[in-house]
Amino acid sequence: MQAITLVHSVDDAKTNIGRFNRIINGGSGKERLVKLLSHVQAWYAVEKDGAFEFGPSKFIGYKDMTADLYADEAGSKGRLDGRVTEKKLSAWATPIAEDDPRHEQAHRALSQFCAKYGAFPNARARISIFQISSDEVVNEMEKVRALCVLIKDLSDEARQELRKRMSSLG
Repeated sequence: MQAITLVHSVDDAKTNIGRFNRIINGGSGKERLVKLLSHVQAWYAVEKDGAFEFGPSKFIGYKDMTADLYADEAGSKGRLDGRVTEKKLSAWATPIAEDDPRHEQAHRALSQFCAKYGAFPNARARISIFQISSDEVVNEMEKVRALCVLIKDLSDEARQELRKRMSSLG
């Protein structure tokens, strides 16, 4: 019997979302995952550029999850416990409340995701979104502002060298 261990970090959980999506998009065990889509009540998502990538709590909350282990152990008599994964994952994710501007968009995206596989989301489906890490928050304008601070402290000679190098970039 395979050991079941909770994830240790938000990165583990996000990695599992990617694994879940690779499997359901044609990996080994796809059919077993598709059969369980309508049973999932607790979904977790990562949001990238307005698009969502989803994974069920019981799949993403355990390390090294596979389609077969998930399908075999996710039911009421299985060893996977959504209450345990919810407690662990809630430290890193924020539930989307009905008054959240992303609520409708996220639930529509979940419906479309399930529909690709001929399924509907569970009527009690909830979605939580992983919080963006500080590394992911840095955007292009913040980088420009940081460069400006650095450039301001350069000598005139160093600024001229920088101009030459910048002009060669095109």
